[in-house]
Formats: sequence, C-alpha cells, structure tokens
Amino acid sequence: MTPMEVALDRGGKYILAHPAVVRELQQRNIDPFLIYEAALRMEMGSRISRIDLVGGTVDQFVQAWKDKPHLEAPMHVRQVLWLLGNARAFGYERNGNSWILKP
Repeated sequence: MTPMEVALDRGGKYILAHPAVVRELQQRNIDPFLIYEAALRMEMGSRISRIDLVGGTVDQFVQAWKDKPHLEAPMHVRQVLWLLGNARAFGYERNGNSWILKP
C-alpha cells in the first residue's frame, strides 16, 4: 500500500484493480493485466505529465525478470516492462524511474 499512499499524497494516481475483478478475469482465462494496460493507455492518451515508479527501480525489476516469462511477473513489474516497450510511442521518455512527457 505504500506506493499507493505515496502517489496519492503527491497528487498522483495509482492503478488498482479490485481483487474480485482480477479473480473473475483469471477464472475466464483473461489476463487481468489488460486492466492495467488500458489504464496506462488512457492516462498517457490524456497526456499526463509523468509516470513515476515507487517502491523499486526500473533496473531492479528488469534484471529480476529478464529471463523469466513476463506473464508471471507481478502487475507492477509488468507495468514497468510495458512502459519500457510502449511509452515512447505515446511521447514519453524514460528518466530514471520516471517517464516524462516530451514537450
């Protein structure tokens, strides 16, 4: 809960899917990451100024999951991996543990 508290304390947002929704999707063999990806796409499409990673570093997560299936990674790690591959297409550039909207 600490990353969520940090985000909200700083006026940011935090993506959190209800556990019952996640379970229902899993029971139907639907990847619950679709919720997180849709939320990232919506926020980036609305041109938020930045996306910050709290509770670890991008490099730590990449290193920990480089030889493992991404589908098995925790949702926050999958979000980082998704951002690494997709943020640039939305006009964002990585700066440390953040992705900043380019002017």
